[in-house]
Amino acid sequence: MHSFILSGAALLASLASLSNAAAINTTEHNVDGLGDQWARFCNDDACSEGCGTWVDMSNAGCLTESGRGSFEVKGSAYGYTIMVESADASCPCQTDCMDGSDSNGRFSIGCHAIDGDFGSFRFLGDQPCPANNC
Repeated sequence: MHSFILSGAALLASLASLSNAAAINTTEHNVDGLGDQWARFCNDDACSEGCGTWVDMSNAGCLTESGRGSFEVKGSAYGYTIMVESADASCPCQTDCMDGSDSNGRFSIGCHAIDGDFGSFRFLGDQPCPANNC
């Protein structure tokens, strides 16, 4: 019984020390070392209307951005990048793929028009566009 109480007290002390540690804001920093390139999706084709939150392009997570007309890129390019597009809102497969626009396969800084018929997108690096699979 006493060892259980002591173990519980040690656990609580450990948790308390963690709560005092400074929080790391992973939404503002690249956490995987690939680079610092950011994108946001906008409603029009000129990146000026209804733009959303900036997202780290090195994060391959699914972005539900149905009906968007463009995306804007800022930061420093980090290497070959593709944008996989899916008609569905949950990135279940690839309907189309867009290569980076500069000579090194990176998306250049600035605005890129996209077809608004897609429901979701993912940014991937270090590979050419694979074949569509939807």
